[in-house]
Amino acid sequence: MFKGEKSVLTAGHSCTPKDLKELEKYFDGEIKIKTTLYGYDIHKMKHLFEVKKVDIGEDMCVLSADTLWQDAVAIANKKPAYDEQLYNFAAPHGIFTNHMIPLLTGYYVGKKDCMGAFTIPAAAGSSGSMILNKKGELVGMIHSVHTEFHHFALSPTLESLRYFLEVKEEERVEYFDENFDQKTDPSRMLL
Repeated sequence: MFKGEKSVLTAGHSCTPKDLKELEKYFDGEIKIKTTLYGYDIHKMKHLFEVKKVDIGEDMCVLSADTLWQDAVAIANKKPAYDEQLYNFAAPHGIFTNHMIPLLTGYYVGKKDCMGAFTIPAAAGSSGSMILNKKGELVGMIHSVHTEFHHFALSPTLESLRYFLEVKEEERVEYFDENFDQKTDPSRMLL
């Protein structure tokens, strides 16, 4: 969550509907689909979310909910050092309950294809989980894991996270259109 706002950072693929064309073959004529996003906090309180901002290429999304009350998480000013121990609160395969959430640890090991690379175990359910340094500052957010080795998680870089959160959407689109050619690594698996 971010200072002054009742919002949450998560993985972009968690905020976007799946391809709806598959449904079209089952319906004859016009269809309307309404999606609702919700999530649970560590107290198992349910929050109804609204998408505020999404970046599919970097796999980031900001959600907001009026019912959030937890303290904001500070964003680190500098990227983690190579081999710096980091912490990840996640719910891999839905493993969590009221006041119990797995705390995983791992290390920053550099970049892979313009993404931050971490030796943190991850699985389905880890998407959108925060990666924190020992000061409790956000340094990453898991969005995917290597298909051959689930202890190798990927995140947007800290620079990408800061830029996504701090720059207006129209400025970001122009900047990324001019400066980046996104390529997908087949070994990267969305969670």
